[in-house]
Amino acid sequence: MDREKLIIGSERTLKLAKEGKISKIYLASNIPEDLKIEAELIGKANDIEIILLKENSKQFGVKIGKPFTVLMAGELK
Repeated sequence: MDREKLIIGSERTLKLAKEGKISKIYLASNIPEDLKIEAELIGKANDIEIILLKENSKQFGVKIGKPFTVLMAGELK
């Protein structure tokens, strides 16, 4: 996971994924089911790898050096 290429947040990540600008989508373990399904559908349609993390949103935020929770992040191509 390249921190400098990360886009944080579901809205921005999914928007850029639809535009073909994302190579991977990372999902926190406690992501709501509707967001998870949406990410999986967009990922499948755009050949994007979906990675379900073992960390919850709080732990994911800490892992990428943010002082807030993160449910979803995308890695730019």
